[in-house]
Amino acid sequence: MKKRFSEAQIIGFLREAEAGLPVKQVCRRHGFSGASYYLWRNQFGGMTVSDAKGWLSTREGCGLPNTELNFGTTSTAIAILTARSIARRITPYA
Repeated sequence: MKKRFSEAQIIGFLREAEAGLPVKQVCRRHGFSGASYYLWRNQFGGMTVSDAKGWLSTREGCGLPNTELNFGTTSTAIAILTARSIARRITPYA
């Protein structure tokens, strides 16, 4: 499957939105949907271009399905998962 945008381009789009441009404007300017933006933000958020390339090459090179490696190979992803699990334990149930 051919991808329309490279990892470097995707991270550039995420940086534009982080810099203060509205997400709708970034999506419209570059021709992708808001759903794609939020998917990419969950996948690449907080990564640099070199982090993303290393993460994707590790993910593709080991032969495991994507579900097993979704967030398991980068320190950024591990930190995100750790923070989420702590937040779930601390947050009181209403």
